[in-house]
Amino acid sequence: MECTELASSIVLVSGGLKGAVAAARYASDDELILLHANYGQPSWSAQADAVRSLAGTFQAARVLSVDLPHLSQIETQFDEGPAAQAGSEELRAPSPTMPP
Repeated sequence: MECTELASSIVLVSGGLKGAVAAARYASDDELILLHANYGQPSWSAQADAVRSLAGTFQAARVLSVDLPHLSQIETQFDEGPAAQAGSEELRAPSPTMPP
């Protein structure tokens, strides 16, 4: 029995330009899966529309939407925790400095 593997790519997209470019990069694979996450963001509906539209531009693309409600709980912890009270400086990477 011969085993034939199909090349599949999963691209995490939110409906913006970066995801569209990444999807185009892998669109030649046998199957392109556009993974869209709903973590309670206010723009989810508009993002979902954009992802569906993006999928329509590729022959072998399909959309996989996942609900990740626990991520909004993590965001709430950051909003209420000591880092938020301290201005969230602990969560930010230092800004690069430009030479004069």
